[in-house]
Amino acid sequence: MAHITKFKLPCMGQIFAHVNRDKNLTRKYGNADIDPRKTHLNYDLQHGDINVLQKRLEEVSHTKRHDLVACCGVVVTLPGELENEPEHTQRAFFDWCKLFLDKKFGEKNCVYATVHNDESTPHLHYGFVPTVTKQRKFRSAEKKGQTYLQERVCAKEVVTKAMLNTLHDELQAHVAKMFPAVQVVAPKKAKRLKKNVSISELKAQTAEKLEKELANQQLLTAKAENNAKEAVLAHSRAQETEKASVTLSEHLKRLSESKIERKKAHLGRVLLTESEYTTLVDKAESVANLEKEREYLKRTALGQETKRLEEENRKLRLDSAQDMVDYARVVEERDEFRHKFAEKSSAVTQLTADNERLKKENLDLLGQVETLKKVVKSVWTHLSDYYREICESLGIHQSRGYHR
Repeated sequence: MAHITKFKLPCMGQIFAHVNRDKNLTRKYGNADIDPRKTHLNYDLQHGDINVLQKRLEEVSHTKRHDLVACCGVVVTLPGELENEPEHTQRAFFDWCKLFLDKKFGEKNCVYATVHNDESTPHLHYGFVPTVTKQRKFRSAEKKGQTYLQERVCAKEVVTKAMLNTLHDELQAHVAKMFPAVQVVAPKKAKRLKKNVSISELKAQTAEKLEKELANQQLLTAKAENNAKEAVLAHSRAQETEKASVTLSEHLKRLSESKIERKKAHLGRVLLTESEYTTLVDKAESVANLEKEREYLKRTALGQETKRLEEENRKLRLDSAQDMVDYARVVEERDEFRHKFAEKSSAVTQLTADNERLKKENLDLLGQVETLKKVVKSVWTHLSDYYREICESLGIHQSRGYHR
């Protein structure tokens, strides 16, 4: 998706510092999603700074006001369909989007175009001076009645509601020419994005969504803990029921072994006293009820155990995903270290070669110095002998110190 923001002239220094990632290590950016380890992956489609903006403002007409809207910024986010594509495909997408924006707002009005890969999602920062061209009349008497075209800074006439309502559709049509399967705005979000919202509002909506997801996750965790506690209680109850069942079985066994006076009646029936019959019925009902409760507790305990195992499986999957992310980060840091080590190694190799070359040059220079010393000594000896001969021929007494 694309988003447009108006910037006044006094704040352009901060905008360029953010876009170009100011090298000042003391600067703290308001966006906490910036990862300094990935800043080297950013690249310029058109580098810009405050001088480029000032030069363009000097070429067009504008009011001398401190709150002049001197620049408008467009942010184009990489669609989800291209997040896993190689770097050259993503760069081709951003180049294609820049071409659309150049046609839309004027290529000569573009003051910067930079792609950021060090935040949560790759995106393009595109800045342009909002200018309109109008026909004006000359004020001088010589050119009275004649007209000329004038470029003037006017963000109010460039960034209009009608333009904002059609921007995404035009951008989608342009992108579809090269990337037919890419949706600049997801269909489910199209209705919601008909009303343009600011970046701060989008971040607030994202934060609210994350808070809701976190609250739901905490609620699910609490439910899982309660289910685990209930499973433990059910297991303990099942053990107690098992013990009671064993005790009852032993009691029935003893009862069956005990001698009950049987009185035979007609048709092979056995006569019992009323107390004996009542005891047997109570014991039989107790055994049946205990068996039912035992089966129920087993099913409940198995269900709770299944839920607990599913929750543990889900947590293990989350931990595995996090481990994969950590592993990918470690691999990335390792590759970055290898890259830096290779650069340092090449630098050391170059320095070693330069050192050897300098040593060889020093030896050559020492040989040249020794040769020069011999030449100077030979010339000095020759001049001394020549001077002595001249002095002797002229009868001049030589100065001992000068002669030496």
